[in-house]
Amino acid sequence: MHYENHKTVVEGLEERISTIRLSLDYDKKIADRDGLQELMNSADFWNNPDEAQKTINSFKLIKAQVDPLENVISRLEDASLGLELAREEGDGELLEEA
Repeated sequence: MHYENHKTVVEGLEERISTIRLSLDYDKKIADRDGLQELMNSADFWNNPDEAQKTINSFKLIKAQVDPLENVISRLEDASLGLELAREEGDGELLEEA
């Protein structure tokens, strides 16, 4: 497959991921997950075990919702970078891997 074909595929995937991000309110969930992680790292987190467990449950739920998409986004970014490197280097083998 030629560079332009790969680029078209990557751009199509980026557009789909953007739509999914919006529909899942992904950025807010990432911020919520990170905030809960920070809360769980605090020294007094276990002072109220019931609240701590609720926080952990919320964290697990958000993590289950965002981790798969976060993985796909990372892999797409890697593929996009590989595609650009292959184009710059004229490396057909790397282009196929991307």
